[in-house]
Amino acid sequence: MGIKVANNAFGTLAAGINSSATSITLTTGQGARFPSLGAGDYFYATLIDTSNNLEIVKVTARSTDVLTVVRAQESTTARTYSTGDRIEIRLTAQTFLDAVNGQDGDKGDITVSGTGSVWTIDNDAVTAAKIANSAITSAKIGYSGAVLQTAYVIGSTAYNATGTGVITACAAYEVSLTPKSASSKFLITLHADIQHSTTPGDGHVYIGRNVGGGGWVNAQSGGSITGAANTDAWGYFYTNFSSAGNGANPVFNGHSTWIDAPNTTQTVAYRPYIGNVNVSTGSSRVNFGNHERTIFIVQEIQ
Repeated sequence: MGIKVANNAFGTLAAGINSSATSITLTTGQGARFPSLGAGDYFYATLIDTSNNLEIVKVTARSTDVLTVVRAQESTTARTYSTGDRIEIRLTAQTFLDAVNGQDGDKGDITVSGTGSVWTIDNDAVTAAKIANSAITSAKIGYSGAVLQTAYVIGSTAYNATGTGVITACAAYEVSLTPKSASSKFLITLHADIQHSTTPGDGHVYIGRNVGGGGWVNAQSGGSITGAANTDAWGYFYTNFSSAGNGANPVFNGHSTWIDAPNTTQTVAYRPYIGNVNVSTGSSRVNFGNHERTIFIVQEIQ
């Protein structure tokens, strides 16, 4: 939809026209030299008589050798033309203006008005699918730190890590995202009720990462989750509340935030692990006795 042009298109009139005619018939076969026009398409053409009088017309339709025209364009005057006078596509001022500014009307996702001066994005033109096509970057937004997408899970499933060096996956809290960019980082937030069955007692929280279904690794060290050392943990908790009169099995209401940079555009899954690393007895627990809820949030940021 819009202005059309063609190189060196010309023809001659098969019949004369007066100054009010809106239909021009070309010599048989010459119509094919001019552009085909769909709904809303047009081109500008110039009529020339034997005295070199000129008139610019706007051609809004072509049916084989017959042109439908709007007369006297661009400050020219409608005249009478005779059989054999020429009509040509020439580059006129309005041709350039329309090509540069666009013509008013619906252009799909954008509506143009004000003779090409106002461009308005249509309602519902910006969709989640188009945003997800990596078209919006921090450079185009003009600042970094934007949250591109979020995944989270909320639950009360309980997990235990019982015995020395045991690390248990909290699989019910697994989330996954497909990064928009390999340079993106992931902001990981864990809020959970964590407990140790003995006092004093301590344990560790680990974050597992799985890229493209290739297996779980410790997001902190990049190494194995199983048998990870306490220095590979993302978080550490220590409970020693018995001297304060709280009795055994105290609950620690933990909230921690981490940053990970997986450097990939493959789907990345995360989930927390609870570890009983430094003690020889008891259990490290998450949501033991269904205390409160665990909230695990992963956000892609730039």
